[in-house]
Amino acid sequence: MQVLPPNVRVLANGAVYDLDKGRIVANPGGGTHAITSENARALIHKRWADYHAAAEDGVALGTKRDTSVLGWGYIVERQSELAVDIKQGRSSTEAARFVRDSLGLSQDHDAGGASIRLDVSGEALELLLQAVLAWRDGG
Repeated sequence: MQVLPPNVRVLANGAVYDLDKGRIVANPGGGTHAITSENARALIHKRWADYHAAAEDGVALGTKRDTSVLGWGYIVERQSELAVDIKQGRSSTEAARFVRDSLGLSQDHDAGGASIRLDVSGEALELLLQAVLAWRDGG
């Protein structure tokens, strides 16, 4: 039997977890499901794709529409109706914000003025930053 240092624990699946490093450092059984630096990014993308698909299914089912797109349209339609009903007070204001955000018109305001929020993928951000650095360096 191999004696392990006090800073490691063997998990239920056999993986060796290093308490100092805060991560799995070995998978003695090999295993086809081990998360490594080589496959971590693909696994993250797959997980978020699964979450996205589940959310789309939830929108379609919850709104009793045939597709998530029709379901989302129904939600925005209902919120638009609430947004113009000023007798609803704060609910009307929140509904208007929801509709604005759904249309991609969200603005964040700070002390320095208005700024527009832009959501991009990690890859797109990386390419954008590379382009900015190349431009800065005269490339």
